[in-house]
Amino acid sequence: DFSACHNDLLKSFSDSSSCGTSVIRSAYIGQTITFSCEYEHGFKTHTKVLYRVHGDAVLVLNSSQSSQSSEEKFILSDSQKDHFTVTIRNISAADDGVYLCGVERDRADKPPSKKSNTHITFIKEIELKVLRQITSVQVEAYISKSVFITCEFPEEFKENKKFIEKDSSQKISVDEQNQWIPHDKVHVFDDTSAGVLKVFISDLTAADEATYRCGVNIADDHLFTEIKLKISQGDNFRESSESVAVIGESVKLSCNYPEKQQLIKHICKENEEKICQSISSSEKQRFEFSDSTAGVYTASISNVSPRDAGVYWCGAETRHEHLTSVSLTNKHQLTLTMPPVIGREGDSVEIKCPYDEKHTEEACLRSGKCFTKDAQNIIRSDEDHDKNKQTQKLFCRGDQPNICIRDGARVSSNNRINGRFSLTEEPSAGVFTVKISDLRAEDSGKYWCAEESSGSFIFTEVQLHLTREMTTSDTKRETSQEKAGESASQFELKVIL
Repeated sequence: DFSACHNDLLKSFSDSSSCGTSVIRSAYIGQTITFSCEYEHGFKTHTKVLYRVHGDAVLVLNSSQSSQSSEEKFILSDSQKDHFTVTIRNISAADDGVYLCGVERDRADKPPSKKSNTHITFIKEIELKVLRQITSVQVEAYISKSVFITCEFPEEFKENKKFIEKDSSQKISVDEQNQWIPHDKVHVFDDTSAGVLKVFISDLTAADEATYRCGVNIADDHLFTEIKLKISQGDNFRESSESVAVIGESVKLSCNYPEKQQLIKHICKENEEKICQSISSSEKQRFEFSDSTAGVYTASISNVSPRDAGVYWCGAETRHEHLTSVSLTNKHQLTLTMPPVIGREGDSVEIKCPYDEKHTEEACLRSGKCFTKDAQNIIRSDEDHDKNKQTQKLFCRGDQPNICIRDGARVSSNNRINGRFSLTEEPSAGVFTVKISDLRAEDSGKYWCAEESSGSFIFTEVQLHLTREMTTSDTKRETSQEKAGESASQFELKVIL
């Protein structure tokens, strides 16, 4: 009778000479854990047991078969060689405690018979600690800046729904997976493929300093990482800067980071939702970091292409075992320019605007004085702009690129010619070409190529310079005029004399 002898057995367990080995195992709520109980070869045919301190036997295993509880929570399996295993499924807080592995025997270490007294030899003690908190990490970020946090969870929970909670009260559940979900200034992304929850908090204020829980729901409980978010002033970080890069060349962005910490240097680019994510692994080889002065480093981007235009943030990345955080400090607006385009008055010129070759639908051409009422449309469209289309191409003239967004005349793909201006697309080359015929002096100046996708614009600056070089026919005409003038002067002179 196991329950009858349990108390006596526990008393004998206090004698270290009879308690075998003792180990401590940790598991998170919802996990499944398996541990091994080794025994001497002479016990291979004996019945194996698992006891729980301060409780009845959890399970008795016959030596000839595997067995499990009626709830399929505890599973014991005997190799009948040198050990048996115990598996505990779907661990809950109630499973926390001390467990004892043992084998049945009589006083002579033989398997007990119906007439003999049953004794237990305990061979192992397992102290099981059930955890709800994975870890606790302090993250430092800065007022008016942003912070990007990635919380990792055990593999078996990657499909479970995640949440972010502030001060154990304001809980944001992530109901949609594999997409960014906005909640005011907090954006969350449940990445089921990686088994992580991404959290992006923008425009930080002192009120955002709090203790957060980044967690995963498990049955009737949850598992979480504690994040102690500290908000500092960061007065030494510049608000923002603007840089212009020439396509095909390199550009350097200056970044700050806290001098007191040796952190991993980081740069990210805003997506269409204004969330700054890490540069993709396929692009990282073009990004290099180098220290310039104390607390300042330089991020260099080589072989700049149209996809590099946009808003970047520099920051310091801190990595822990289950959490990665990036405190963003410097904002950079990167616009692109092409080598100057040279044209000659009276001739034609072609301006090749690079764009993402995935987008081939619409185009727009615009010129005139920026931000004035007398801005002149070069190509107009009588058709209403189809808002269902995801992308369009634009071209404008002026000192600021956003004239295209505000005043640009959008045209469809089949309305590309108007007066001296025409537009064609070359998807295979990843460019659209604007041709300007019969060039005039007023055509000289700054233009912008632009591509729009889902409300986000990528601009490329173009400088058009005009020259007044004479052709061979121009030279002959001027020479003949000079000779005619010379002859007339000589004739007049002869008449006077």
